[in-house]
Amino acid sequence: MPNGELRDGGHPILIKITGIDDLRNSGNVDITFYHSADGMIKDNAGHILPNSSYRVAKDYAYSTHGSIVDGVLTTVPIDIHFPFYAHFMHSERFIKDARLRLEIAPDGKSAKGLVAGYYDLDSFWSYMERIGELFTVAHFDCPALYEAVHRMADGYPDPKTGACTAMSAAFDITAVSGFVIEPDTKTAQMSMPAKSAD
Repeated sequence: MPNGELRDGGHPILIKITGIDDLRNSGNVDITFYHSADGMIKDNAGHILPNSSYRVAKDYAYSTHGSIVDGVLTTVPIDIHFPFYAHFMHSERFIKDARLRLEIAPDGKSAKGLVAGYYDLDSFWSYMERIGELFTVAHFDCPALYEAVHRMADGYPDPKTGACTAMSAAFDITAVSGFVIEPDTKTAQMSMPAKSAD
């Protein structure tokens, strides 16, 4: 997601990590992705403030497992729908076999990494169909884009036709420490709201 749009209220994703024995090395941790009901909280210079509190939006949670080795978190792949806000429009990205790799800062206040997986073509094209005016402004060629996307698809072949239905994709993310407030909890729990950039 473009950094500017997300930093200005584009619905960050909360990454909650539990079961940590040691911030640098933990063999079995649980990871839950939440959709934040709040925009990112910034200081007067526009920097995202660490250790802020974020409420969990209802009806959105994806959980998986992982491990932390030498300060690097890696997760077991899962299928996940990421809320997406860009060009004044709400959409989603359906990523199959999504896996997270996150390099956690020694002080635990920030992290950088990426989410990689297979971007479902129907999800991709659904978004493109809804930004028709940008095709004109940016001089996109719809048939050429459609053909190129399907030509580059390299995952999840259709069992009947053999044509791939998803394409490899990776998204850079930056996270800061924070507190996640779940609807059924009375106290905030540490989490990381993440911003991403294609």
